Formats: sequence, structure tokens, C-alpha cells
Amino acid sequence: MRQLSPNGERLNFCYEAGPCGYGLYQELTALGHACVVVVAPSLIPRRPGDRVKTDRRDALMLARLRRLGELTAVWVPDAEQEAMRDLIRACDVLKGVELRMRQFFLSSSPELGLAQREQISQMVFIPSQNHAK
Repeated sequence: MRQLSPNGERLNFCYEAGPCGYGLYQELTALGHACVVVVAPSLIPRRPGDRVKTDRRDALMLARLRRLGELTAVWVPDAEQEAMRDLIRACDVLKGVELRMRQFFLSSSPELGLAQREQISQMVFIPSQNHAK
């Protein structure tokens, strides 16, 4: 940052959205710089036949398109919203585990009668109080 802004000027940043989340955006805005656009790669306009993709060419193209106002911004959640999204993802993972456990119990005991199989299929797996703490 010192090389880009030796006198402490406010800089404008933009980058392609990727699998790393919004950490870079949050760090840049916390330092007082503007990171207005987090671009979805599928929304970046491309010329027909432009298939060469390098970091340098992409950076120049992003800067040019940013200056022209041709980029589409992606909504960036704040810390509370990001925590809620993480919680929802964790619940989805646990639902998948519950489904696999139910299927395991049903498939590993084919000799069970219909009544027992019905009980297993209606089971809800709830963590005990000891593990929840």
C-alpha cells in the first residue's frame, strides 16, 4: 500500500469475485480505501475472440472498465450477515449428515420389521446437551 499511496491518498480498488470470500474487500475498506466494485467474472464484458487470460491483461481490463463504469458490482454482506450465511450452511451440512445416518440405519438392518423401519425413518437426530456446550 505504501508503494501505491506514499502520501496516504485514498485508492480505488476492484477485483474479480472468487472463492476466497470477502476478506480482501473488508480489509481494504477498513484501511479507508474504496473497494466499490467486486466484479462477478461472468458479468465482465469480453471482446469476441479474446481468449488469452493473464493476470496483467485482466487487471488492465478491469481498471479500464472500472473507469468507464462498465462493471457490475456484487453485493457484499457485512460481518453479521456473513455469520448468518455460515450458520445456514452449517445447518445444511448437518441435515445431510442426518439423512445419511437415517439411510445407514435403514440399509444396515434389513431384517427389521416394518414397524421398526418406520420408527427409524421418523427419527430426528438431536445433539445431547453435553455436546452442545
